[in-house]
Amino acid sequence: MRISYLTHQFYPDIGGMEVSALRTLPLLRQRDVEILVVCGCWDGVSPQETVVSGMTVVRLPMLSALANADLRGIKSIRAKLQKLENDFHSDLFHYNVGTPALLFFQSRQDKPTLITLHGTLTTGRSKLTGGMDTLLSKSLHNATWINGVSKYVLADARSIHPDITDKSTVIYHGIESEKSPSEISFDPPILLCLSRLVEEKGIELAIDAVGLVRKDFPDCRLLIAGDGPLRAELEIQARKLPPGAVQLLGLVPPEETLSLIEQSSIVLVPSIMDEGFGQVAIEAAIMARPTVTTGAGGLSEAVEHEKSGLLVERDSVEALASAVLRLLKDPDSARALGVQARLRCQDKFDLSATVDQYESLYRRLVAETAPCHPSINN
Repeated sequence: MRISYLTHQFYPDIGGMEVSALRTLPLLRQRDVEILVVCGCWDGVSPQETVVSGMTVVRLPMLSALANADLRGIKSIRAKLQKLENDFHSDLFHYNVGTPALLFFQSRQDKPTLITLHGTLTTGRSKLTGGMDTLLSKSLHNATWINGVSKYVLADARSIHPDITDKSTVIYHGIESEKSPSEISFDPPILLCLSRLVEEKGIELAIDAVGLVRKDFPDCRLLIAGDGPLRAELEIQARKLPPGAVQLLGLVPPEETLSLIEQSSIVLVPSIMDEGFGQVAIEAAIMARPTVTTGAGGLSEAVEHEKSGLLVERDSVEALASAVLRLLKDPDSARALGVQARLRCQDKFDLSATVDQYESLYRRLVAETAPCHPSINN
């Protein structure tokens, strides 16, 4: 079985979608699923074809072509995509939305299509995709199946497009528990944010919160792993605190994130936007670290309040600091939350179960789809 996996970005670009794909797709390959990854790139200079975990990854400047309204570039990209399909002969197209890739794959026929929604349709639409609403509506209507990465995401999509209700399901991101994590240390207390450094992630709230926490725990430190356009601003904000209170680590490769989480006492996810899911929260859980989060959007499914972490008021430094202080003042409770989080993660977000669900869905859609499948242009 051959799958064309069409996505906004792919490793080494890092985000929840990219990390999940990097964990899931290689395991599908072990089950006789051949995968071609087609993704966008901004610079138009990135290698057009690489191999990642045994998969061919083709990077095309879809993002810059759309942003610049480069009609000649768009036409060239569509021709390259057609040649890829002629050479690869996909059995199924798996689109990840929101991705501008939909604008380049409007003429696929005679093949089943699976659309995975990673975020809500009512907020956070890509600014690159003018007219996306109409295109997305047609895409959802004509897709063979729709998958949401959380109940929150799927409920949002169904509320706007009720006709997809009978052809949609949830498949959560999964994570593998390869080893037993060490016990949490609070000497010194280490808080961790692992995120893209963009406004909607609320990292500035975590910096202000650690300032409040240090009034009771002066040796408490905050580590920030990730990169993005707000890095310079966050560095300036961090310098207002004593030296060493906040450390910006830059990008951390996916293979090193679990070890970094293991070094922490508590993981913070202070998002102020409605997240599609909460990849970092389940990474914290599998390492038996409690998460303090706003629970925005699908985060409330990744973290269960008082059982695998604490949910706090959105956009509130005081609420975030108060929850952290509660755990630091009761380390036994924090450790117990971490243990419960790991058990819940093993039960609910097991990677092998995620792979099983995708493989089963791929094979069913390929087997059941009629020979003539409607184009999403129709």
